[in-house]
Amino acid sequence: MIAEEMRERHEKLKTIMSEIDIVADEIGDDQLLVTGIKTAMERIFQCEKSAIFLREDKFLVSNSQDYGRPLDMENELLLKDVKIPLGVGLTGLVGTMGQVMFSNNPGKEEMYCNVPAFQSRYRS
Repeated sequence: MIAEEMRERHEKLKTIMSEIDIVADEIGDDQLLVTGIKTAMERIFQCEKSAIFLREDKFLVSNSQDYGRPLDMENELLLKDVKIPLGVGLTGLVGTMGQVMFSNNPGKEEMYCNVPAFQSRYRS
């Protein structure tokens, strides 16, 4: 995807997000907002999966309910929220840069942090 096309899609996503925010605010449902944003991102950027992280201090935080009550397989515990330090892995890099990043195969990227599987270690 060329840079100009990405910019256009990013602007379109911002417009859709603001509309979703208005609707979610009117009905008081934050989960609707998250679901709407994820659906819009996946459609606009033509991707299979997306993740939403909010910046809290020096971390990016994603609510675990976005992933359907995931398990930490190593410790057999239900996880609460996923926290990734800024600048760590692809997710942390995106949070630091504030720009969308695409990867055809993120699992093979050197800085990949396998968020959906909730690995206990970060790669940097």
